[in-house]
Amino acid sequence: MRRFSPVVALLAVLALAAGCGGDDAAAEQGAVTGRVPVVATTTQLTDFVRVVGGNHVDVYGILKANVDPHDYEPSPADVTRLASARVIVKNGVGLEDWFDATIRNAESKAAI
Repeated sequence: MRRFSPVVALLAVLALAAGCGGDDAAAEQGAVTGRVPVVATTTQLTDFVRVVGGNHVDVYGILKANVDPHDYEPSPADVTRLASARVIVKNGVGLEDWFDATIRNAESKAAI
């Protein structure tokens, strides 16, 4: 079975999200900056998205350096960014147990 690399997968998601309709806030943010609004959880994922997306993304990293992702409590700014994101990048192996509920509470329509 053939597997896609994470880079190819992220580029595909970014392309798909750029072509899909989203909420008004995300559309306004993208129209102003010309970039896809992306939210990432860990510092590593934030850096990964910045490198892969380059000038095509506006990345907001939720977790800052030296913050334990298991115990983090999202801020109102985090929820606002999630609500307007077109793409959300997360670890997904139980590292951020709080994250799925936060995405639901933000009523995000982003591609995850």
